[in-house]
Amino acid sequence: MASLSTYKGGKKKGRHRILFTDPTGKRQTIYLDRIPKRTAEGVQRAITELERAARYGHSAADFALAWLTTAGDDVRDRLTKFGLASARTVEAPEAVTLGTLVDLYQLRPEWQQLKPKTIKNKLRHFKLALAFYGADKPVESITKADAKAFYAMLQLPEAKGGHDFAAATANQTASTLFALVSFAIDAELVDRNVFKVLPRKARKGNNVNVCEAASLAVLDSLQNTEDKLLFALGRWGGLRMPSEGTQLRWQDVDWERERFYTRSPKTERHEGREGRWVPIYAPLAPLFREMFEKAADGAVYVLPNYCHAIYSKPTQTLKQAVKRAGVEPWPRLWHSCRATRQTELAADFPAHVVASWQGNTVAVADAHYLMVRELDFANATRKATQHTPATTDNEQQESKATPANPR
Repeated sequence: MASLSTYKGGKKKGRHRILFTDPTGKRQTIYLDRIPKRTAEGVQRAITELERAARYGHSAADFALAWLTTAGDDVRDRLTKFGLASARTVEAPEAVTLGTLVDLYQLRPEWQQLKPKTIKNKLRHFKLALAFYGADKPVESITKADAKAFYAMLQLPEAKGGHDFAAATANQTASTLFALVSFAIDAELVDRNVFKVLPRKARKGNNVNVCEAASLAVLDSLQNTEDKLLFALGRWGGLRMPSEGTQLRWQDVDWERERFYTRSPKTERHEGREGRWVPIYAPLAPLFREMFEKAADGAVYVLPNYCHAIYSKPTQTLKQAVKRAGVEPWPRLWHSCRATRQTELAADFPAHVVASWQGNTVAVADAHYLMVRELDFANATRKATQHTPATTDNEQQESKATPANPR
């Protein structure tokens, strides 16, 4: 069985090596680049399978053969030299199954760069596809009709054997499978992507406007300053909650310029979008000051009870506050708060300024956040009344000189 080790120091620090036994019984070594350990463990599993197949004289499992087709030339050459691969085994397997493709997809270094929640969602999408098609289903045998049937099943009511997904969730699942098969095409394992026929674009969802009265009622029902600031950061700060608000640090607060810097885990992989400066809006200012006065000496986090809490704690706090306030719960609790704030700001500031404060783009704001409120209708009719153009003296004289329309 192949073994994995990692150098702890020196010039090779962080690099991995895999030791395996060739068919003659001699121990051999392959050195890997600085890749995540989990990726190296996947390579170790593939080499172990090739080692076993060479030892007992039978074909290796599909996942190992598929990995071999994507491995670098130097790795393939070395494995071929030591008898674990040949020109025949380096060729892609005749029929790559869906289960094999999912395993291979997770061996990529890019997979390790994903956020834990993103990985969890993608694994759920894979599980749905594997349950529908079967792990042994050859990817090439999946037709466009099969893809459409899978998408229909996602939105079918549970009473009829479906999952009753909203369009946004179904589209997200379709997008994951499209990416999976696109990877297979890049690896030259399949020739076409049948999932391209499915809707994959993200949808705005059912955001609602969280009015000022309901927001203040929820704020009053919260039991301490920390909980109040937590809610205010989502409702009036417009932060992505809970990922951005719970990690806010005192060193990020610029009291003199009345702004704070928030790190953005969602966009940090994009250059220049690791974080952004956000104004200390008027509703936030007294809560920031009160929390600062209560903070212990040397405190690092603005919200100490949430910085290391389980991911769902802020949402549970908000749900309980909404219930105590006697307010009708709105869909997508935090996302609707963020959408409401972006809509409010867009009415008073240029679109590019608001997008900078919110950490998105004008196009994303228009597609996913901006809403038309009842207040907008009221303002429109009031402004139309207030700005009716006055009749000038010349227009009055012209009116008197022109005969009235007989009609």
